[in-house]
Order: sequence, then C-alpha cells, then structure tokens
Amino acid sequence: WTPNINIIGANTATPLVYPPVPVRYVVTLNSGGCTTKDSALVTPKNDLTNSITASSSSICEEDTLTLTGSSNYINNLTWQWTPSATLDSPLNKITRAYPAITTTYNLKTSWGLHCIANASKQITVKPLAVAEAGPDTSVCSGQGSVQLNATGGNTYHWTPVAGLSNPNIPNPVANPTATTTYIVTVGVTGCSKTRNDSLLVAVRQPPALSLIPKDTLICNIDTLQLNPVGTGFYTWSPNYMINDIHSPNPLVSPDVTTLYRARLIDAFGCYADDSILVRVKTVVTIDAGPDTTVCRTDGFFINNTGDALHYLWTPNIYLSSDTAKRPFAIPLTSQLYHVVGNIGKCQGEDSIFIKVLPTPPANAGNDTSICIGFNAFLHATGGTNYVWSPATFLNNRFIPNPISIMPTASIRYIVTVTDTLGCARGVKDTVFVTVLPKPIANAGPRDTSVVQGQPLQLTATGAGPGGSYLWSPSQWLSSINTAMTISLPNGDIEYVVEVTTAAGCKATDSIRVKLFKVDPDMYVPSAFTPNGDGVNDVLRPILIGMKELNFFRVYNRFGQLLFSTSDIGKGWDGKFGGRGQDPATYVWMAEGVTYKGDIKFKKGYAILIR
Repeated sequence: WTPNINIIGANTATPLVYPPVPVRYVVTLNSGGCTTKDSALVTPKNDLTNSITASSSSICEEDTLTLTGSSNYINNLTWQWTPSATLDSPLNKITRAYPAITTTYNLKTSWGLHCIANASKQITVKPLAVAEAGPDTSVCSGQGSVQLNATGGNTYHWTPVAGLSNPNIPNPVANPTATTTYIVTVGVTGCSKTRNDSLLVAVRQPPALSLIPKDTLICNIDTLQLNPVGTGFYTWSPNYMINDIHSPNPLVSPDVTTLYRARLIDAFGCYADDSILVRVKTVVTIDAGPDTTVCRTDGFFINNTGDALHYLWTPNIYLSSDTAKRPFAIPLTSQLYHVVGNIGKCQGEDSIFIKVLPTPPANAGNDTSICIGFNAFLHATGGTNYVWSPATFLNNRFIPNPISIMPTASIRYIVTVTDTLGCARGVKDTVFVTVLPKPIANAGPRDTSVVQGQPLQLTATGAGPGGSYLWSPSQWLSSINTAMTISLPNGDIEYVVEVTTAAGCKATDSIRVKLFKVDPDMYVPSAFTPNGDGVNDVLRPILIGMKELNFFRVYNRFGQLLFSTSDIGKGWDGKFGGRGQDPATYVWMAEGVTYKGDIKFKKGYAILIR
C-alpha cells in the first residue's frame, strides 16, 4: 500500500489506516510477475459529539436518578461514566446513579480509537436531616416540667404526644406522669425521608418525708427536737425559736403555739413538704373521772381526760396498762387509782376510787336425768331474784325452784340470779335436764302354748345394762326378778314383766300361755284359703308340746314337692314357682321333736280352697 504513512500492515490485504487528512491509498497486487493496482480515498471525520440527560438534576440524600448519554452517531460507540463508585453501569449508555453528595458526572464517548467526545453533568444532592433529640433528662413528679430541644432539620414530630405542649415543634415542654422515652422524627424541606432520635425523660418521685406526730405538745419551758424521717437537704420555716433551719433534727423551743414546716430536697431537686404543729402548754389538765362502783369481774375503761403526753397509774394492779391514757380495769377489790400526766417538765395529777361489789353466787343446781313422762324439779340458789330461760315446760320461770313438767326432749336451762345487796348485774348458771327414752319391754311372743307337764322358758328384754326385771303373777314361776324364768303352768295364764333401766325408767309387756291337756303333737288344718284376706291364708303345722320341727312338706297328687320348711311358724301360701296352685287336695308330712326329746312323725291331707 502507498503512501506508507499512517498505516499499519502496509504489506497485508487488510491494513489499518488512520490518516489525519484525506488520503488516497493505492494497493498494488503482484501475482506471478503480473501486477494490478486499485485505490481507496480515506477521509477522516472529526465531528463526534455527545451529551448527558438526567432524570433529575437535584435529589435528596439516599435517592437515585437515571443518567442517559446521547451522540450524533449511533453505531460502534463506547461509553464510560466517571466517577463510577456511585453508578450501577458505568460502561452503559444509560445508568442509575446514587450520589451521597453533590457530584459532577463525566461521560466519555469513543468512536474508534481517535474519535472521542466528552460531556459532564452536575447533580445537586440535598442532605437529609441529622436528628438530635438532645440528652436524657428527668423531671420531678407533680413538681414542674422540662423543655425538650431537638435539632438537625426543618420539620419535627414527637411521639408519644402525651405530656407534650406541642408535638410538632423542635422544643416542646414535656410534663409526663411516668418515665417516658420520647422519639423525634426530623425532616428537611423537599425530602420525604426522615431521621429519628430519642431521649428518656425519667419521672422521679419526690423524696419520702414524714413528720410524726403531726401535732404535739410541749411545756413552755421545754425544748423539743424535731425528728423527721427522710434523707436530703432540709429547710425549716418559720425561722422562729429554732436553732438551725437547715438541720435534719432541729431543736425548737417556742413560747407560743407554732406550725413548723419542713421542705426536703433530694439530689435530683425533687422536694417534699410536711409540717408539725407544736402546741405550747403552761399547765397540764387531767381528770380521771368520777368515783364509780362496779361488780366483781366486770371490767371498764377509766374515762380519763386531759392533754398530757404521758401517763403513769398507781397502783398498777388489775390494769391493762399503767401508762395508757384510758386503761382497762378489772379490779377484784375496791381500789383508789392515782394518775400523773406530764408534758415535758409540766405535770398534772388526779385520782379515782373504784368500789367493787360482790356478785351473787348463782347456782342452778346439778344436772339431772328423768324418764320421759316425768317431771324435773329445778332448784337455784345464790340471790333474791331468779329468771329461768327458756320458759319451755316450766310452771313458773320467776321462782328459784320451778318444775319442768314432763319435758319431751333434753333441755338446757339458764337461770339469771340477782340480789338486792349491792351488785345489780345478773349472774348466770346452767343446768341440763336429760330426758331418757322409755325402755321397750319385750316378754316374748304375744301368745304361746304348752301341754300338761311341759316347762316353758320365759325370756324378757329391754332393761339394758344394770337394769332389772319383775314378773307377775309369781304363780308357777321358778323366779320373778330375772330376765329368764321357767314356768310349769297347770292352767291358762298371762304373765306380765316390768323392765326397769339403770336410770329408773319403766315399761311392761305380757305373754299369754295356753295349756293343752293333751300329749305333745303337731296339728295341721284340713283346709286353707290363700286369698289374701288374712284369715287361714297359710297352711302350717301347729306345734303343741314340741320343741323342734324337723320338717314340714307339702306334695301335689303327682308326688311333686311344692313346699318344705323346718322353721316353726312358717307355712305354705299355696304357690309354687311364684304361681298360685289350683284348688285340690294336697298331701303333707311333718316330723318334730317333743319337749321330752321323742321323735314324732305325722302325715295327712289338706284342701286348697279358692
């Protein structure tokens, strides 16, 4: 290639040329001694331009924007943005930028190696707020407020709003009722993003201050030390007859009644107020009350009046306290009590005589027991007047010896006894009347039978432990005063037994004895009617002179056993398997032992009638 200027690879088919001015390059092609030529005019261009378009030329801190490059050529261009640290795509035509401060962005656009265009764009960045709520602080509860002072922006909003004078200013007055963390949101004009900061407002309680008592007395010649409870810095007022108005324990000696006020301030400036009234006395007044009369064992409060601070009673016997203003006294004998009261060095005194009267020796008598249906005789002593309660069963409740007429249940009587000898207070005593139930006498079965010569054992119950028995008449009995006795009757007779409990309560019962002048035997009716009318409903053997029943059995005509027993007094009710049997003739068999020990067997027939 010629000319050989501004060319790279002049002896190749594809040289690279970069002429500064228009140049015609001629190429000579030689092949086997034959040559041919051609040429090409290369005209350099120097009109490359570029520019920058920004989505916004002014942003707020932490916002982003878009930068777009443009050129008068379209193809074969390269792009390079600087500074690249705050760009997403510094080698692209379009990139997003996020500058933290005001920044000038440069764009270099290249076309080939030597065609270069440059452009720049300044982006203004408005800084966000630098929120500063201020230092933590404190306020005394109920004793003032604190002014907040935030900085760092143009707009302010405090939360919570409770206790604030205005939540939308940088310096509101805060008066919270409890310790509160306030958060301030700070912004700048034109930017939507805000910054926060907080501070703690501690609500401190006033110091504890107590002046006890609230009211006290001193003698006009005395000095009193005030002893408040509380730690801190004190100020006392008024500054009258006080040795030090800033002492925690000042000495005061007023000659007139004075109200001293104390203010206690703690390390945080919180304060508490309290006061004490110091009343000044020149004399001590005291009155133990009028002489009085009491019943023995009665107690009462001595109604002493006066303005002393301290009291001392003598003698100190029978008193609840010998230093109380109004002690409780229970004197057992008449007493003269003397009391001395003082206010510092001032002193007063008085006395009271308490006459003690004896109480009537009330006695309702001994507890007693009676059998039901009998009267109880009461007898009280010890006074001149008597009142019994309750009045139930009593013939007269206002006499010392009433009669409780046949009480139906045990009862406690209380008698109130008074006399006319001195003590008018009634004295009570109690007597208990126990009403014992009537015994249940039992002489055995109501009716029984024996044969001639058969001994009959009678057994009675009901007297209980320690009780006794009495049989009557005594005819044919082996004993009349025992629970068990033997009768050998020669005829029909009715015996009566009287049972007496250990407490003396009595009851009677009787037994009728029927004498049969026959040999011992078993008798079975020839017919029975089990219809439920209570008459002849059961077929049973009647034992006379027999001491045991070995068996009593009933069969139907087919020889089937329908009933069997060995218990004396039991019989067949005409049923088998729970069903009533038909009217018919039934066979019975019985075997027993006579009172002499002989075995006796019998059988027969009985008709069931419906």
